[in-house]
Amino acid sequence: GNVVYVAGNQWGMLDLEKRTARAFNCYKYPGTGVLDAVTDTALQTRIIAADLEGTIWVFSMRDKRDCKVEHRFPSATRAPLSLASVRGFVLVMERARSFTGKAEVTVLNMTHVGKSWDDPARDTSPVSWKRSSRPVRDWAVQRRYQEGDLLVTLS
Repeated sequence: GNVVYVAGNQWGMLDLEKRTARAFNCYKYPGTGVLDAVTDTALQTRIIAADLEGTIWVFSMRDKRDCKVEHRFPSATRAPLSLASVRGFVLVMERARSFTGKAEVTVLNMTHVGKSWDDPARDTSPVSWKRSSRPVRDWAVQRRYQEGDLLVTLS
């Protein structure tokens, strides 16, 4: 199995079978660092990451060594935030918005990933769902087989 790690300005993948770590420098990624990163539950060769400004990026991995930018969700969220992945979607928890003091959960539809710029499907917003709540201390997503996934927050 593989685990995505974020440590300071470096990020990459841990190969648990080989007991190795590999840092990534991704082609066409202009960011200075990664705030949070998760693997896509639908496709294990895809990593979803948030940069230090809160922009969500999707990277395609090849041979656990090379990565390239596959998609960018512009201006949908702001840092500080954390990510989770459920089949077909990425969940983004913004801890506290500075102007409201509330936490916000945004769900982005992953069907936008891989579409060309002139594809009419990209005319629709990638934001599937958005909710505000009291400030959140922590959160978790529980994926369940043949049942609805759970999102739990601790205020």
